[in-house]
Amino acid sequence: MYELDNSKDQVMTVFKVALVNLVMWTRDHYFPASYKHATWKRLAPFFHLPGLVKQEQDTVEILLRPFNDKQYNQDLEVLCERVNAAFLQLPDGRRLHFAINAVGRPILAARQASHSIAHPKRDRSPLPLSFQEVGLYAGTGSGVRPYSLSS
Repeated sequence: MYELDNSKDQVMTVFKVALVNLVMWTRDHYFPASYKHATWKRLAPFFHLPGLVKQEQDTVEILLRPFNDKQYNQDLEVLCERVNAAFLQLPDGRRLHFAINAVGRPILAARQASHSIAHPKRDRSPLPLSFQEVGLYAGTGSGVRPYSLSS
């Protein structure tokens, strides 16, 4: 006979239940009223949004990439407003601030910029400029880094 060690299964189940409770609490406190009965399937896109984390001395700003859907973007604006109105703080005392990144489609923005900015190597090339040349990652270095909330 073999004895089954299911202690890891029990720990994972506890973590899954805790995660579901956290998501549902977040839904109830910060999401718009239309999400009152939303399930994980409807909430998942918000939790999987990529973005940038900008760390400063007194704040940590999360810049989220907007959706391609207008209604989702309106809901995301409400979500950010409600989270920011709660004045959430990290354990080290810094304030957590959420915002929607102004550049929703960096490739399109880069293509538009490439038509208006002359570049010696790509003067007539239809290829977009890099993020650094367009200035989308201005200030990269000590405090700004690409980040995905789903990882």
